[in-house]
Amino acid sequence: MGNTGSTAKEIRLNKGYSQQYIAQQAITQSAYSKFEILNSGIKTDIFKHILNRLDMSYEEFVYIENGYGYEGKEEIFKAFYSLNYNNLLEMKSLLEKVNGYLAKTDDYMIKNIRIVLNAHVILRESNDFELASEPIKEVWSNLSKRDSLYLIDLYLINSILFFFPLETALHIKNFMFKSIDRYKGFHNVNNLKINVYTNLMLLFIKSKKFTEGIDMAELLIMLCKKQRVYPQLAVGYIRKGVCMNGLDLKSEGQKQIDKGLKILSAIEEVDLYKIMKNEIKRFV
Repeated sequence: MGNTGSTAKEIRLNKGYSQQYIAQQAITQSAYSKFEILNSGIKTDIFKHILNRLDMSYEEFVYIENGYGYEGKEEIFKAFYSLNYNNLLEMKSLLEKVNGYLAKTDDYMIKNIRIVLNAHVILRESNDFELASEPIKEVWSNLSKRDSLYLIDLYLINSILFFFPLETALHIKNFMFKSIDRYKGFHNVNNLKINVYTNLMLLFIKSKKFTEGIDMAELLIMLCKKQRVYPQLAVGYIRKGVCMNGLDLKSEGQKQIDKGLKILSAIEEVDLYKIMKNEIKRFV
């Protein structure tokens, strides 16, 4: 891992920018040179200016500074954001990193991630829903007291949403969406809504709320098409079909199910295909 000053110098030279160009109207050229050479401290607003002149976000800068990778807490967050909860090995691998981090550093949020990961591993290995869901209550109790939720909070809550009864989950969804809407335009935050809808669809099916489930499926399918998120689009079609089947619309329901399975087959989502086949067998 390099330091901030030398990383800025490397980027600047690769782009062919002069020190004077980077320092323009915010810091003297000599002060900027000192920053590059000695990694001397600079004010936050000056550093923001430097990043702007380098055409660089803070996230990209840190990624480069870390040798084109993430490390520590940032690495855990990134892995958690993209975690596949259908993959037990992936969850256990992340849990190992979390335990390693906590062995060296006391961190409130990483502890919450460990609780969530342990709950999912327990559920996958024992199928004991009550045992898995008990520690989740503490996570929700703490987060529910906040007026606003931040990105990591939203991912945490989404990961435990299906542990709650349907009515509670719907209340949580409304609470989440108020904060998600504040992040409008930030990265792929709309994918969070997709994940929430996907989780809620299963709760509607379990609760036999098929009409409401179809309505939510339509929202899910529309958003998946807009965002071009095809695995969840397939799940949306399949769960819509399951809901139609529950309303005795078997012919149309089967068409929706077949459409979803064909998408999963086409994009080679082998594990998810198997999971959805088992889900269809369970509920149809």
